[in-house]
Amino acid sequence: MQIGLYRKLRLKYFISEKRYNLEKFLPEGKKFYCSSARNGLMELIRPLPVKNVLLPAYVPQGIYVPFFREDYKLHYYDVNDDLTLNSKDIENFIIELNITALVVIHYFGYIQDFSSVKQICKKHKVLLIEDCAHVFPCKRSKELNVGSVGDISLFSFNKFLPLPDGAVLCINNTEITTDILYRNSFSNSLAVFLLTINMLMNTLIDNIGKLRHLKKHLIKLNSQIYEKYYHYVNLPKNPVRISRISRYLISRFNYEKLIDDYQQNILLIDKSLRESKLNVPGHYEFGMVLFCIPVIIGKRDDLIYELEKKGIRCTVLEKRWDYAFKNGLSNFPNAASFIKRHCLLPVSLFISQEEAKHIAESVSEIFKNNTNFTQR
Repeated sequence: MQIGLYRKLRLKYFISEKRYNLEKFLPEGKKFYCSSARNGLMELIRPLPVKNVLLPAYVPQGIYVPFFREDYKLHYYDVNDDLTLNSKDIENFIIELNITALVVIHYFGYIQDFSSVKQICKKHKVLLIEDCAHVFPCKRSKELNVGSVGDISLFSFNKFLPLPDGAVLCINNTEITTDILYRNSFSNSLAVFLLTINMLMNTLIDNIGKLRHLKKHLIKLNSQIYEKYYHYVNLPKNPVRISRISRYLISRFNYEKLIDDYQQNILLIDKSLRESKLNVPGHYEFGMVLFCIPVIIGKRDDLIYELEKKGIRCTVLEKRWDYAFKNGLSNFPNAASFIKRHCLLPVSLFISQEEAKHIAESVSEIFKNNTNFTQR
């Protein structure tokens, strides 16, 4: 596995003879390491007697599923056009709807200040859950208290690292005494296996060269594998321990080097996008480690097609993020607009600085040469 998946990483990041401590970047307090955050979160929200939760209208499956399965009444709030929230609206919803749990999200790794929301939740005795899955734990996130604001916060390691699973739930409220009881799960083991295959396939696709026809078929096959992964990862109803391979690898990455290279890629692409006056929600501060860089554009599919011609694969997070709109709800214009008009540029550790520069230059060139693109 190391030879295939980590060959590109080994010399710079993967140091087998030295142990690195990722936990020093996480909040203080009790921590539960799980295979995925969703089944751990399910256990922690189960004891609440009144089950009314307020979710952002742009919400991921990993947050939606635990509350849905625990029979919570689901309410939603719209985000601002830059994916921040309006604390006054939040307080009004809490009072009117008798909310007992609130979820806030650091979208794509852009760190938000939720201190005012924390005071509101404290005032109304609402459980605050801080989703930090798009934030990689680092010195800057620690300085900004990311993951320390919520009564419960969660981080997802395999969104940044080449791991088949791995998440941690941090308990910041000492009044939460629930202990997580781990269970074995065959379906979760199958999910871990499928995600491993998916990552290996991604490595193959990214290094296949100019064989576009073969690449197209491999991408389609890998998408089917990913769909199967999501099916099996959602089956467990109780927490599952993080896999042995992920536990081993987490302590072997050189995080100082990894974080530094991430930030160099982010700075390069973010600077180019803003110089081109593209619509990038969120403000980047040096030290943040982003999950990806979102761009909002009218003709999204055209941009994705043009980037693919230049060998750049970008993604969208629409499927499994649009639950607020499933029942015909349409009073969330900002979330709806973002879902339909965003695309996400990669900044992962698999990308060299030369590749990051190529992404930045390609996007600028496309907008310069295609005046029919609209950003709004």
